[in-house]
Amino acid sequence: MLGIAVFDDEKIIVDYVGELIKENLDVNAKIYKYTKLEEFKGDCKKGILQKINAIYIDIKIDLLNGIEIAKKIQQENPKIKIIYMTAYSQYSEAIFKTKPTYLLLKPIKKEQIKKKLIIMLIIFIIISIFEVQYLASLQMGTLQMITKK
Repeated sequence: MLGIAVFDDEKIIVDYVGELIKENLDVNAKIYKYTKLEEFKGDCKKGILQKINAIYIDIKIDLLNGIEIAKKIQQENPKIKIIYMTAYSQYSEAIFKTKPTYLLLKPIKKEQIKKKLIIMLIIFIIISIFEVQYLASLQMGTLQMITKK
């Protein structure tokens, strides 16, 4: 199951993006919605960062910096894809230091979400294939080492 988080200080945006994801995603996914840092931190302590594959995050969340939050997320789980949402294009240079998967400029349109979800799913499929092949090669290497002894 795919896990996707949406984090913005405006509930209407969190709900809107969450619904667009559900409408346009053809796979089983769990959507986690956050409007407050305390809620997100609480779930982080419960291991949410191991359950999500991607996070749609606003760059300005109240007085907080979404870029700094994303850096901490990536330190905890570098596999999580970051999709920034912002109305402020001046942050575009700063966000690329965190290697985001994409940047959505507000107001967010349905077509944007659909395109980004397709791209994200392709990335997840490719990564999954490589992980399976890598793990299989490790197991084969281990088996070959055992049988040669």
